[in-house]
Amino acid sequence: MIKTKLYFFTIGALAILLTSFQYSQDDSVKLRTVMKTIKSEADEVRKTLLEGKSKNFDYTYHKQILTANTRNKKASNPYFKTRAENYLQKLEKYNEAKDKKKSFNQLIDACISCHDYASKIYIGRIKKLYINE
Repeated sequence: MIKTKLYFFTIGALAILLTSFQYSQDDSVKLRTVMKTIKSEADEVRKTLLEGKSKNFDYTYHKQILTANTRNKKASNPYFKTRAENYLQKLEKYNEAKDKKKSFNQLIDACISCHDYASKIYIGRIKKLYINE
């Protein structure tokens, strides 16, 4: 009888731990998902610019970087928010710019500035977005 109760207690505790872990994983996915979508859109905009055409970013989606959840403590403090707001300002300027290529590169500078602080591992990928012309 005691072994059975201990067994069910252990299974219950394990279930609670796994559920808690699942929620923390879901929280980190949110910002990661936003960033992946932003990167995908940046790839598309870059390709369009290299073809000599113009394309704007979806500003409303990008604003989610301010509210997205993450487990990265650096990406959830006021310094990150300041960098994210700077990025969004550059994004607005890009959408209004006449010289889209120059403004696009300035936008990439803003990405690198933030990632240099919060998540350096993606800087190499981000640098590949620069338009050299």
